[in-house]
Amino acid sequence: MSDQNTLTLPEAINLALGHQKSGRLQQAETIYRQILQASPNHPDANHLLGILSQQTGHHEMAVSLISKAIQVRPNVPNLHLNLGNALVSTGKLEQAVNSFEQAIFLKPDYLEAHVNLGSTWQQLNKHPQAIESLQNALHLHPDLPELHLALGRSLQETGQLEEATACFNRSLALNPKDIKALLHLGMVLAKNAKNQEAKTCFQQILTLEPNIPQAHFNLGNIFQKEGDHTQAADCFQSALALRPNHAETHYNLGKLFLLQNNYKKAIPCFRKALTLKPGIPDILNNLGIALWETGMLSDSVTHFKHALSLDPDHTQALHNLGRALASCGQPEQAIICYQKGHERQPNSAKHHNYYLFMLNYLHIDNPTKIIDSHTKWDRIHGKVGREKIFSHDLAGRETKNRLRIGYVSPDFRTHAVSYFIEPILQNHDRNRFEIFAYAEVPKPDATTYKLQSRVDTWRSTVGLSNEQLARTIYEDQIDILVDLAGHSADNRLVAFTYKPAPIQATYLGYFATTGLKNMDYWITDTAIHPHDDMQWASETLHRLPRCYMCYQPRAGLPKPVQSPRKDGNVVFGSFNNMSKITPKILDAWSQILLRVNGSRLLMKSNDFSDPHLTKKMLENFTRHGVKPERIRIVAKVPTYNDHMGMYSEIDIALDTFPYTGATTTADTLWMGVPVVTLAGNHFVERMSLSLLSAVGHPEWCAENLEAYMALAVEMAAQGPRSSEERQTLRQQMAASPLCDPQDMTRSLEEAYEEMWRIKTAKQGK
Repeated sequence: MSDQNTLTLPEAINLALGHQKSGRLQQAETIYRQILQASPNHPDANHLLGILSQQTGHHEMAVSLISKAIQVRPNVPNLHLNLGNALVSTGKLEQAVNSFEQAIFLKPDYLEAHVNLGSTWQQLNKHPQAIESLQNALHLHPDLPELHLALGRSLQETGQLEEATACFNRSLALNPKDIKALLHLGMVLAKNAKNQEAKTCFQQILTLEPNIPQAHFNLGNIFQKEGDHTQAADCFQSALALRPNHAETHYNLGKLFLLQNNYKKAIPCFRKALTLKPGIPDILNNLGIALWETGMLSDSVTHFKHALSLDPDHTQALHNLGRALASCGQPEQAIICYQKGHERQPNSAKHHNYYLFMLNYLHIDNPTKIIDSHTKWDRIHGKVGREKIFSHDLAGRETKNRLRIGYVSPDFRTHAVSYFIEPILQNHDRNRFEIFAYAEVPKPDATTYKLQSRVDTWRSTVGLSNEQLARTIYEDQIDILVDLAGHSADNRLVAFTYKPAPIQATYLGYFATTGLKNMDYWITDTAIHPHDDMQWASETLHRLPRCYMCYQPRAGLPKPVQSPRKDGNVVFGSFNNMSKITPKILDAWSQILLRVNGSRLLMKSNDFSDPHLTKKMLENFTRHGVKPERIRIVAKVPTYNDHMGMYSEIDIALDTFPYTGATTTADTLWMGVPVVTLAGNHFVERMSLSLLSAVGHPEWCAENLEAYMALAVEMAAQGPRSSEERQTLRQQMAASPLCDPQDMTRSLEEAYEEMWRIKTAKQGK
């Protein structure tokens, strides 16, 4: 710039500006600095060098230079605009807002200032202010698609989804191939549950540009909502191929695998998501679920506890921790979790149910605790139902030809309850009874469809509110409504509080009182509840004259055979769930083994898939003086028949307590193996007694712990069971009331008719 001294200041400014516009920034900067050396406060030189500094990434310098220009010329709008831009680049957003507002004050129709102010408000997550600024900009220029897009985003953030949709549609009308507008429109439509329209948006994006990972991700979410898991998985995989480190995609793919019960595939997805976003409670919780489902119980406990350490109010993790601790044989710790869950969500019937269910695993010396805990549930969760109770006029209906019986259950699927209720449904006298089923079964299976064919009317209750379900039952004119779940998972007891049927009873699926004021009967038997037993129940006990259940063995089961072992030593066994095996049981079983020389114990439970639990179990026996080689622990076997075939390897089954067997006890007896049980005072403690009495062997039931151990030792003295003895026990069982579905059904039907006679007689008075 040898001729710089011959130029006037305006000429020098114009020369530098020409260099700047042509991209010769170094030459422009040299001239600006020469001008400022001669005139430090020159406003144009400071302003233009500030813009150049902004161009070259020297944002703090830009702020300083433009601020000097404003000191000389405070009323020039574009100086404030450019200062605001520089302040945004330095992260000083609140100061930038002031600059943009000053520019607008000086020039109210300054479009760029309104736009930049709106953008800055968005960066500050102050979307109401952003909306106002962007609307002002649109008044000045209504046909800019990017303004409609920006306004739609802020409306979306404030939950104004319909207005946001209109903005995105306007943006697309002006620019139909705007991928960002399509993406945001699709997201808003999906949030509004307009899945088909949202799907069209994402598919249109992928037609325009197939390598947009967010479009694949969002499309996968829609397919997942629609239940199209195959398409959803493909979309998530496509998204990960384009964006492999997106934690949300890994997480959503893991949740998809959970829905498909593909837990082994879910685990690495959640682990990857945690690597990318450590310390997210929801990811830890879902990883814990997948680990629990694959038998890694100890690891699942660790992850649930980690989730709770990060979010102590994560009630789902708290529930899952309780479930995992129960599976690990720690019912006392499990019930603490359920108690906390109930305390944190006192109005949640579901969390209250978890607590009540787990109570039954514990030794309860004070029976009033059971009934008080259950009636408290009714006081809290039955209040709304009792206020809207249905009325029933039974006048003139004493001699009704066909009673309508409604069974309500979440277990009309492959579940223990279904094995016991199916023979009843099949054998009901259709001349005297019309059978309805109310099924809370979101995932029907082959058993569901078989049970559906056993009833006159089948109604899915999935998605119905409790009041809607109660009204459906009332409009079906059900005479006797039977709960088959009690406080077990996914029950519909709240619907019973509306009293949709004139007579309501609980049966089969639970092991304590429901506590409901509007539950009239608890169907039981004289072994479970002897006539001289105190009735710790809110319901009237209706004792059947036979065992309260009927066992229907599956077809094709192996015949009872004797194990080929030749050492002559007795093998005890237990195939009960790990959750039932308490320290008190381990102590009793250890003493039995120590009293019977050469005896061994075979334990089988799916929970033993966890090697940590197996190791811990062996260590427990070692502490009691039993060598590990005397204990054999088995986890899963390939098929149900393989499971039943393992009974040939044990001579005497040791029942759990206080929670005795039901299905497990019946299976054991069917395979020809005697069961030693201990009877307590409550339903859950007397289930095996009821089954043994029905088969004709009440002598295998002890009244106290010492008698339990002595009985096991006495039976062991008889030596291993022969094939003939095993076959004889199965024959006895097959000929007993326990395996007589016609007798079971007639007994239950007589109970229903008696309940009806009592009810109509009372109403007639």
